[in-house]
Amino acid sequence: FAHTFMLPFDHQDVFAAIMEPTLPLGIGCVPTAEVALLEVGQDMNCPVSVGCIRKVSFGKPFEGFIVSELVEVQAPAYFRWKIRESDATFNLVTNKRDRTINPECTIELRPAKRGTQVTLAYYFDHIQVQGQGVWCLLKPVVPLLLKWWLWKSVAPTWAESMLKKGYATVNTDRSDYIGSAIVPGTRAYRSAQQKVRDVEEEMRIKGLTKLGRSKDMEEEMRIKALALI
Repeated sequence: FAHTFMLPFDHQDVFAAIMEPTLPLGIGCVPTAEVALLEVGQDMNCPVSVGCIRKVSFGKPFEGFIVSELVEVQAPAYFRWKIRESDATFNLVTNKRDRTINPECTIELRPAKRGTQVTLAYYFDHIQVQGQGVWCLLKPVVPLLLKWWLWKSVAPTWAESMLKKGYATVNTDRSDYIGSAIVPGTRAYRSAQQKVRDVEEEMRIKGLTKLGRSKDMEEEMRIKALALI
């Protein structure tokens, strides 16, 4: 499945933040995550390039690790990661009959008027849940929970992470900057935070509108089906 959202930052900056070797955008949003490069990529001047193998370890409550290989990069717009090994609370799994196919994750960036349109896509067959207690009870709804978490959390956490890394939102006054870094607590920082909230609210409204339309369509189909009975 896929999830698309907006970030009020230039797509070149978003690309650079994702390319960071030790605290990349996205993974760096998870407080308990630790990133280690097991192998650098083919480009000697860029550790995070095609062929790079990365291990991400998670603490509680999502204990475990994921080992992924970067198999494709199209700067500054596209990443494709292939999961080589996974042993965590939630594991993306492909068809067990064909072990040559690995789960994948892609990130696509598109310049937009108000920043960058980001599309996260995950390719897998099902989600394996490890653990006991509440995790076992959640197995049937884990895919829905993952989609809900992406819709609710990924945009604000990525945007806040971009601010903490010092990146400026689009059309931000640069009077409160040191070099290229925005200074927390300044007018520019507060303005950037407000722009992030504005974009989040716009996306939330659009999402609710689409959700409402889909519910209307479901109700219409249900009525039509009853009419045929």
